Amino acid sequence: MSSATGSLTRPPREVAQLRLRGARGGIIPKHRSMIRLRWTPGRATRAALLALTGFAGVMAALPAVGRLWGGLFQVALPALGLGDQVGWHRIDVGSLFSIAIPHPVVAGPWPGTGHFIGVGGFAALLVVLSLLLPGRFLPMRYFLRFLAAIQTVSIGYFAFATPPFPYPLPGYMGGLLAAGMAVLALVPIALGLGFYIFDHTLWRQLLLTVLVLGHLVVLLPLQALSHTWLIHHASLLVQPPLFFVFGLLVEILVIVGFYGWAMSWEGTEIPRTQTLGAAR
Repeated sequence: MSSATGSLTRPPREVAQLRLRGARGGIIPKHRSMIRLRWTPGRATRAALLALTGFAGVMAALPAVGRLWGGLFQVALPALGLGDQVGWHRIDVGSLFSIAIPHPVVAGPWPGTGHFIGVGGFAALLVVLSLLLPGRFLPMRYFLRFLAAIQTVSIGYFAFATPPFPYPLPGYMGGLLAAGMAVLALVPIALGLGFYIFDHTLWRQLLLTVLVLGHLVVLLPLQALSHTWLIHHASLLVQPPLFFVFGLLVEILVIVGFYGWAMSWEGTEIPRTQTLGAAR
């Protein structure tokens, strides 16, 4: 009797190994989020140096980024039929240097009857589409309903409000791009806390940094142009959902996406011999 009980509470060695093996029989290593890092002076120093050097490099490059965005707006605004006015506001970084941040100077019209009908119909269409999607698209169904709910609240606000709107389109664009530059500067700091601490090679750490920053430098002005075009043609009704759903949240998702991809790169925090030893 005791022998039978012991066999139930202590599975054979082969059965115990199955939880460590994948579908093809290979060893499943632990994910980096499941391991405990050994903090060493070298690891901490390297992460701090990379983060601070990256932060300083991005801050030094921001004036050039602003000029690049300004040149893009001067070409893109006339092509989109949005005029040719580009505004600038300057941010002083202590006494070291200043950053000139460009933004499109385009009017966001107060909604009229046509805007209410068009945008309201679009919100209703989102709800209908969420009901028609198959069950396997459940996250998308909830997202569409969430977007429709925010748009409905915006419609309700403008139905009873009177002009002027406290957040005009040029100021909104300037704030979005200024916040975007702040995100650019904070990317190396964020990677220092969550990526540089791992033992990826230096070139991989630099590669991820360049990919994230390069993507954001291109994304932010294109995002500003798309918001400007939509608000200019669909009125201020669409500005709240663009801000809450398609504003800086998009940049955060980009960073998370690149980070998740990079964290799948093979490292040496858990040597293969250690994992095989745990399976025996």
